[in-house]
Amino acid sequence: TSYRRFNSAWFTEYSDWLEYSVTKDAAYCLYCYLFKLDASDQGGGDVFVSQGFSNWKKKERFNDHVGGPNSIHNQARLNCESLMCQKQHIEIVLSKQSDQAR
Repeated sequence: TSYRRFNSAWFTEYSDWLEYSVTKDAAYCLYCYLFKLDASDQGGGDVFVSQGFSNWKKKERFNDHVGGPNSIHNQARLNCESLMCQKQHIEIVLSKQSDQAR
């Protein structure tokens, strides 16, 4: 289906990374925004980070942006998941180091 504006159903399909700015009428990638790598041209990465994506008739660009398992988007996703991983939480890491020092 062709859309001329942002479709809120896309939040369900891309719930883990999609962000939308009402004021700019543009979509962004949370992962790539937080963990932008130099080569984020892949899959329109820079569009999803700085300019915002608003070509609503080209919804397939969302999938192009995600790319394959080793894509820049997925590297950013892994960096985000790693940051949020409880095993790497600072208190747990310090506690483990303290236990190892004993």
